[in-house]
Amino acid sequence: MNPYAVPRDAALALDLHARLGAVLTRLHPPPPVDDRAQLASLSGAPSTYQCPRCLEHKPLDAFGVRRGVHRQSWCKLCRSRRGTELERAKRTAGGAE
Repeated sequence: MNPYAVPRDAALALDLHARLGAVLTRLHPPPPVDDRAQLASLSGAPSTYQCPRCLEHKPLDAFGVRRGVHRQSWCKLCRSRRGTELERAKRTAGGAE
């Protein structure tokens, strides 16, 4: 007998747990981002965030949303400026060749 094999009852329990989670997610989908922001403000979570690039404290709206839930670490302004810097560097490097 394989010592690493999952017993049949445990495998069945894991399968049922996964199925139940999928059903519950379909019945009760997660709220949109705006609702999560309201819930976070009610729970005492900070309403501002500090951008690690410009070191300014800005409201959460100043940060982009990633994958529907997570906030970007840099503010939108810093991300835009960095993108512009990279494009300029690409153009100057491409023209020098």
